[in-house]
Amino acid sequence: MSYSIRWRPQAVGALRTLPRDVAERLVRKIDSAKENPRHFLVRLAGDPGYKIRSGDYRAIVDILD
Repeated sequence: MSYSIRWRPQAVGALRTLPRDVAERLVRKIDSAKENPRHFLVRLAGDPGYKIRSGDYRAIVDILD
């Protein structure tokens, strides 16, 4: 099962403030997790969300089944 990605407006705004190469790397990393998100994502302690790391940056992600 492949998942789709929906970006929140706040996330898009945050990506636009990053250097282009960093933002592209983060988007590619998140895109690669679509096929098997639980393999790439790490559960947040005390929160229903997940995180994914790309270099010095982290993205908070929700998985909606």
